[in-house]
Amino acid sequence: MVLAKFQPKALDVNQWKLVLIVAGIGTILEYFDFYCYTQLSAVLGKVFFPSGDPVVTALSYWGVFAIAFVSRPVGALFYGHIGDKYGRRWSFTFAILQQAFGTFLIGILPTYAIGRYSAGIASPILLAIIRIIQGTAFGGEFGGAAVYISELADVKTRARSVTALQCMVNIGLALASLLSLALQASLSKEAMLEWGWRVPFLVAGFTAFIGYYIRRGLPEPAAFVNAKKEEQLADEAEGVEGGATVKADAGLVVGTPTTGKATPESDDEESDVDAQDQGVLTAFHGHSRAKLPFVRLLKNNATGLAIHFLFGAWVFGAFFVAVTWLATELANGFGLPGPIALTITIISLFFNAAGLLTAGYLLDHGLPAIRAWAATVVVGVSTGFGLYWWVGTGSIAALWVAPSLLHLVIGFGQAFVVLPLTRIYHPLERTTGFSFAFAVGYGILGGISPIVVTALKAKLPAEIKGIAPAIWLSILSAGSFIGVILLRLYLPRLDKPYVGRIR
Repeated sequence: MVLAKFQPKALDVNQWKLVLIVAGIGTILEYFDFYCYTQLSAVLGKVFFPSGDPVVTALSYWGVFAIAFVSRPVGALFYGHIGDKYGRRWSFTFAILQQAFGTFLIGILPTYAIGRYSAGIASPILLAIIRIIQGTAFGGEFGGAAVYISELADVKTRARSVTALQCMVNIGLALASLLSLALQASLSKEAMLEWGWRVPFLVAGFTAFIGYYIRRGLPEPAAFVNAKKEEQLADEAEGVEGGATVKADAGLVVGTPTTGKATPESDDEESDVDAQDQGVLTAFHGHSRAKLPFVRLLKNNATGLAIHFLFGAWVFGAFFVAVTWLATELANGFGLPGPIALTITIISLFFNAAGLLTAGYLLDHGLPAIRAWAATVVVGVSTGFGLYWWVGTGSIAALWVAPSLLHLVIGFGQAFVVLPLTRIYHPLERTTGFSFAFAVGYGILGGISPIVVTALKAKLPAEIKGIAPAIWLSILSAGSFIGVILLRLYLPRLDKPYVGRIR
């Protein structure tokens, strides 16, 4: 029978820890690559985009950087299709292979004109092509891993497991900062331009190939296994009964059909959402059993997809403003030495992780996700004005303390836009839906935020330039509050305790 390969496996504690680490390798390398490209901008700009005009160099460099973000939604659809049709592990196993291939190629690219190994205009063109390859791989990496861990983890520690995966982002950023700092401190400028810049990409590419090798044996989650079995049974029933219509709500069953609705005391399965748990917007949820996951997603859950994007708008922007714009501003805007600016950034990432893990613990112990998210956005917006204003004063205390406080709130909020929002989607559209919304949110809305803040700051009067990030994030928060209202009406069960136990 075709479904034999989808049998779930039981994992002991040590096996589970290994699975979490293996699943997180791709996320570490994704953000390691992203931040290496950011931290080495001064070097790579000269390597690939030499120009007498520094503005032209910067625009060319960051334009190629943006290509990877724009291509992420394409990768999310491609790898989401694999994950929802053939199995979760195949999705992010192949994604890390593509990621390894692209990252390794950057490490062996010829330069524009430095040294003997140069290729002129072909060099930046090849870089742009490889960034597209990387971007599509990144689009399938974190979303696929997040869905996988959220389905495979024990229900009592599911939120903590997912937030631990999210902390892999911080590890990747910190490792990139440390390696970039070490290279620039130990090598001359000439050595960095000739070969030093290659080291991070070759190391990451080699590690990604190892990640592909050890990911191949990962088990499939029961949620996907059971949904796939149920779909096949429905198809067989239609064939036997001459195409009889399956009950309209059959497509919404998540987990084993014989199990009751999930409660804090029950196991990790979930049946149809009871009538009293359905919001007024549930009428917009379709019941198609289309075989293409993206078609199924659009027919069944286009409303949920739009709500997902709105719901996370504030944190999509807040994270990238803090981790890119603010980190750069510490050095370029306030004149801090590079090592000091990097140290502040690395310390702030620990506070981000603390916020993530705290929220994960609270979700596992009954914190209602939607209300907690709304409160977090309120705190984030209100404190953002004060903290960014404080940073704008140039106070040494502010430059050391404010980034960590900002990241603490942002990290806490990030927990609510991953695990709970995976449960918007049926298992056979879940990887596609979550990965696509995540890629569009973080990849595009988050990606443009540093540019918007920079432009806004340039237009504001001198006395309020410091709060430019807070103004932009307050605008994004309006989208999040709309998302809160709509999600309460669309899927109110996500506003109840123990949301992490929804299968």
